[in-house]
Amino acid sequence: MHIKTNIRSIIIRKYLYGVFIICLLSCQTSLEDRFTLEAKEYTNRYCPKQIDDVVVLDSVVYRKAYENNNGTYSYYHSVNVNEQGVDTLKTHEKEIYDEFLNRINNTQDLKQIKDAGITIEYVFYSLDNNDQIFDFKFTKDIYK
Repeated sequence: MHIKTNIRSIIIRKYLYGVFIICLLSCQTSLEDRFTLEAKEYTNRYCPKQIDDVVVLDSVVYRKAYENNNGTYSYYHSVNVNEQGVDTLKTHEKEIYDEFLNRINNTQDLKQIKDAGITIEYVFYSLDNNDQIFDFKFTKDIYK
């Protein structure tokens, strides 16, 4: 009788451990699926979105985790300036980077993304020639 109880206990523990692992994996997948869906819905509902006189938010994309990467949430912008305007923007790259980092650190809108350790990326392209102006990536080691 004692042996049957031990075997039953071992089987139940293994079963519960298996259920726990499946739940853990499915939660991760559903979180990634949710981020993917939210990015698509935001893009479909709000983009293109005029940010200011020269910047337009074109799309938001979530790329799922792979290897040692926790995934990336990207905001793609087009900038309507000529080459001289691009040069002017580039002289202020550090201030622009710091402003985005400050926004990331001080907004509650990105809390779930930050809690998941996801990289947040802001990409800017020139409408004039489609060249990339900036690509700011903020990993979990950079933001708070």
